[in-house]
Amino acid sequence: MSHFATDLGRVAHAIPGALVMLEADGTVSWLNQATMDLMGIVPLDWSGASLGDLVHHEDRPETLAEIAVGATQVRLRDGQGRWRRVEIRSRSIPGGAQPGFVVLALREAA
Repeated sequence: MSHFATDLGRVAHAIPGALVMLEADGTVSWLNQATMDLMGIVPLDWSGASLGDLVHHEDRPETLAEIAVGATQVRLRDGQGRWRRVEIRSRSIPGGAQPGFVVLALREAA
């Protein structure tokens, strides 16, 4: 791994805003410390899970459509098993020859 990639990973982990990376199929592949703090989770709680499994069942149809547009509010399960309303903003990152991924920025919904 290059020095730049290592530094970028450290920066992303230190950002005060909650960030989650999804694989092209919607599987959680990475989250930063701010996400763990916001949601009261450890990485294993979400890593490898489908976003659809973390979103409240009543929010799922609109969530998948609105994430594609770039912003939505949903209920996500926290580390205590409670539903927390959060705002999600997303950006798709094309992968070129590799599959792309989606970056989600989370924050407590107002």
